[in-house]
Amino acid sequence: MRGSRPTTRRAEEAPPSGTVAWAASRLAEGEPVCLATVVEKKGSAAVREGWMIAVSRGGAVGNLGGGYIEERVIAECLEALKSGKPRILRFWLKPGEPPPGYIPTGMVCGGEVAVHLNPVFPPWRIHVLGAGHVGYAIARLAHFLGMDVYVYETDPRAVERRDLSFAKGVFVGSLPELLRKIELRPSDAIVITFGDEERDSVAVEGVARMEASYKGWLSSRSKAALIKGRLSKKGVPREALDSIRAPMGLDIGARTPEEVALAVLAEIVSVFRGTRGAP
Repeated sequence: MRGSRPTTRRAEEAPPSGTVAWAASRLAEGEPVCLATVVEKKGSAAVREGWMIAVSRGGAVGNLGGGYIEERVIAECLEALKSGKPRILRFWLKPGEPPPGYIPTGMVCGGEVAVHLNPVFPPWRIHVLGAGHVGYAIARLAHFLGMDVYVYETDPRAVERRDLSFAKGVFVGSLPELLRKIELRPSDAIVITFGDEERDSVAVEGVARMEASYKGWLSSRSKAALIKGRLSKKGVPREALDSIRAPMGLDIGARTPEEVALAVLAEIVSVFRGTRGAP
């Protein structure tokens, strides 16, 4: 009996080199991709070992011969992007019931095909506004966790006295200039760590209008309420302001900059992983 037919379109045809290039471009844009490669073929089948497709949530490129196998692989790739786990699909292209572990296709080509699914995720990215004690601690810990780190600072001296050689980008200038330089992906995290009211107000107004997976602000609840109230009266949408977590970070009783960084990064990882951040 043939397997259930997935409801998805087939991939746009491309050779393996074009498929890899397309996948790389998606990853560069911050979008996860699942690479599906034919790793084994036995007997007769309309595919060859090495054929592949790349699947993102927005489309698919490559060639697995079209038909049921390709459609099923695309559907399974989308599931693999949710779970984050690689796997191998084994297709049965012969008459009769397949052995355990094989997917029936209803085809009678006489072969067997194995396709390896490998979900690939772009590096997490974090933008740190402020290179003071807490901002620097957050940047260092984020780098240790494998994130791409970008640091923005209005005071050149704050940058000069820090070793930020690990950062993917370090930007110094006026705050309006810095906000214009931020190339934020929807999957990124951004945190405001300046600590003074003037810069915080400008940064919060700018960040509130940005789209990101995580937006945080090093602030007390009372200070956040005061500044958000002023910005709301100024015309910044309240929903946009409330998208910024303040105070940011999990409540672990943090006192030192390093402990605050731990609390903030724990919360960011929880958001990125889609968990509640609870015991």
